[in-house]
Amino acid sequence: MQPKSFLKGHGFARIFLQNAINLGLRTIVCATIEAKEGDEMEIVGEAIINKSLAKEFPILPLPKSRQAIIAAAAGLISYTRTRLVEKSPAAAETGAQRSLVNLTTQTA
Repeated sequence: MQPKSFLKGHGFARIFLQNAINLGLRTIVCATIEAKEGDEMEIVGEAIINKSLAKEFPILPLPKSRQAIIAAAAGLISYTRTRLVEKSPAAAETGAQRSLVNLTTQTA
């Protein structure tokens, strides 16, 4: 597995957190984390393990609605498009689906 970088913090400003969710970025809040540059970290279930310190820290779960945006659709625009199509099977016939694709293309 390829190493990944991450931003360490005890919390995030609400606007940063919501923007990250809207973009589909996996955001983890761990208020008690202890880490320094170069530490080897692993996410296991609902915890982060700092292998360098041999310590485990609990992850604070995001609300279910925000988890759905990240997991199911990789961002708010994709999530909304999927939800609209699910709720309206006639969307393809009315051109609504085409408009959503155009919106996504313009914002990408």
